Amino acid sequence: MIWTLRRTCFFLLAGRAMKPENRMVHMKIRRIFTILIVFLVLVVTTHLVVSTVLEARRQLSELESVIYAVLPAVSIEIERELARLEGDLPLILSDGYEAMEQPYFNVRFLGIEKGASAEILVGETPELIEPALLPQEWSLLKTGPSEEEFVIAKRTNIAGHVFFLGVSPAFSGPFKNMSSMNGVNFLMTDLQGRVLWENPPGFFSDPTDLGGENLQESSSGWYVNQSGSVFWGKGAAAVFGQLKMYIMYPLRHILLLLFSRLSITVALELFIIVVLWAAALLVSRLILDPMDKVSKLAMKMQDKLFRSTTSRDLATTVSALAGGIREINSRSKIREVRVFSQTLSSALQSYVLQQEKLISGSEELASLNKSLLLANEALTARDRIWRRILEVSRTVTMDTGFRRGLELIAEALRDVTGAYGVLIGKLEGEDIHIYVSSGFGNAIAGVKIPAASGVIGSAAQQGSPVWFENAQIKGLFASLDPEVKSEIDIPMFHMGKAVGSLAIGWRTRHPEDEDLIDLLIPIAAHIGGMLNTHQALEELRHSYQYLTARMQNLTAIYHEETAEHLERMERYCRFIGTSLGFSRRRVEDVALFSRLHDIGKLKVPAEILSKKGPLDEVEFDTVKLHTVWGAEILGDANWLKIAKDICLYHHEKWDGSGYPFGKKGEEIPIEARIVALADTYDALRMQRSYKEACSHEQTCSIILGGDGRVMPSHFDPQIIEIYASHEDRMNEIYESSLETT
Repeated sequence: MIWTLRRTCFFLLAGRAMKPENRMVHMKIRRIFTILIVFLVLVVTTHLVVSTVLEARRQLSELESVIYAVLPAVSIEIERELARLEGDLPLILSDGYEAMEQPYFNVRFLGIEKGASAEILVGETPELIEPALLPQEWSLLKTGPSEEEFVIAKRTNIAGHVFFLGVSPAFSGPFKNMSSMNGVNFLMTDLQGRVLWENPPGFFSDPTDLGGENLQESSSGWYVNQSGSVFWGKGAAAVFGQLKMYIMYPLRHILLLLFSRLSITVALELFIIVVLWAAALLVSRLILDPMDKVSKLAMKMQDKLFRSTTSRDLATTVSALAGGIREINSRSKIREVRVFSQTLSSALQSYVLQQEKLISGSEELASLNKSLLLANEALTARDRIWRRILEVSRTVTMDTGFRRGLELIAEALRDVTGAYGVLIGKLEGEDIHIYVSSGFGNAIAGVKIPAASGVIGSAAQQGSPVWFENAQIKGLFASLDPEVKSEIDIPMFHMGKAVGSLAIGWRTRHPEDEDLIDLLIPIAAHIGGMLNTHQALEELRHSYQYLTARMQNLTAIYHEETAEHLERMERYCRFIGTSLGFSRRRVEDVALFSRLHDIGKLKVPAEILSKKGPLDEVEFDTVKLHTVWGAEILGDANWLKIAKDICLYHHEKWDGSGYPFGKKGEEIPIEARIVALADTYDALRMQRSYKEACSHEQTCSIILGGDGRVMPSHFDPQIIEIYASHEDRMNEIYESSLETT
């Protein structure tokens, strides 16, 4: 009783709450909830990231629009001021250089040509610049490696005077009015990206090497200076296309602008994330933790239940378990958890009582289950054997070989029964003919045994299996193979008629096995049915052959079709069918039914068939109908299908020029294509009332080369290839028939 109660409580706790798969369920609840919270946090975070990226793109797009609006305006202003500077040049001649207002530019040199010489009015001309060679359009000229050695210069004719001047490319004037663009940096380069001027100075390049730093154009707009600071900006061509100006924003400026626009969204979504984590913590403490405590308590009680040896110990353990559950119930703040704990505590008491009744019937159920398992194993083994026998039986056809099929069945029976040998005997008159065998030390297939003698006769007389545990006394195998110690012989009947015997022998003593006999009886009946069916098919085939022979005799009587011609046709077709790889059965069918190819001529008027000389068109059309008439004579019997195809289509040609339907290629049955070539060859070799016989060489020349009436295109290319490769065999068949007549 103590063991029963202990086992009951164990099944309640360990079998329900403490099974590893149930602990996995609890872990899955916590894990699923955690995954859900993490998923929601990821969704919120993803939304925040996507919003930030989209806002950043929109912000950069707005800044790009501003840049492309400002840079053209600055370029226009510089060009306008350069034009004004150029227009004020005549004032120098009257009022002096001080009269010119040029707050935008630093004039590096200014001069006027006087005949072959030049007068420098302001600054001095660089050594690398020849005033007379200056272009007449504003152009950027390099005068040295430093910033001071780049100028925007031109040569111009104003009021009859030729002036030449150059100004520094550091155009700071136009950018002084852009005070509203705080934190914005300006950069000017030549068309090769060489930095010429920047504001504020040194924000991008080394101030000591201005003009030596090249700006690599970036399609994305992001740039990094020599100190590693990141900028974003865009540039455009300016000053008559000689320079390129950039407006650049520090990364810090862009981030501050982005944060100012997304501050509310970021705060809201961070708040949502905090709320989700708070909810996860609350559910874990109020719901999941109590469930874990129940599981841990159940696992703790498991060991105590196994150590219980008395009713008091078991009662104390169950009481402690119920008390622990009540304590969990008192601490829980969730109504559902309290209901669960109360229900579990009550179930502990009722489950112990119910389990005792269940265990009492478990032993009886186990015994019954064992019996069912043994029966199921026997049925499974029988089913496996039957499946193997049936699989082999399905492969047995007239073409694949009936005897080989029975050999496979015998091998399967020997394998599944562990026998030394298996015999399948066929009843032929008063004898049992050993049709196939498997195993044994000696080849005994083909041996005949009197049916009335020995164990076979006993089995046949009784109509039931005969088992000899000691086969040496009277067994069938005693005279066939002395190695056999035990055997069983099972007569095979079909519809009450004995057709043969199935015998199995072992090299060791085997007592009679009723289960094996029950298994072998239906198998023997199945094999008997196969033997009877095979015999019936053979008898039917012999009937077909006899009927075919009688029908071809009618053809020979009615017109010039001689027995020798039909004999040759059969041999030609047998040779070609074998060369094509036909099965033995199919080869014999084609050879046999080739004899009936002209049976339709029975309906052709005798005067047409016996006419000497060529036929007229009407007569020839009548003769051509013999193909259709032959098919009508044979009818629709399934066993004459090949014969009907031969009659109907043997005058069709591969190229479609034949009759009666003008079929071509694969539309013509292969059997008719075989007969077509065989009939043509024999017709050319034979002497007829209207033609002389052709030699073999002449016939080969006509078939392979054509003579107008017979062309190679009339025949199946595969068949004509066989003919070309083995034409000597066709000649042998023809010549041998002449020798026998």
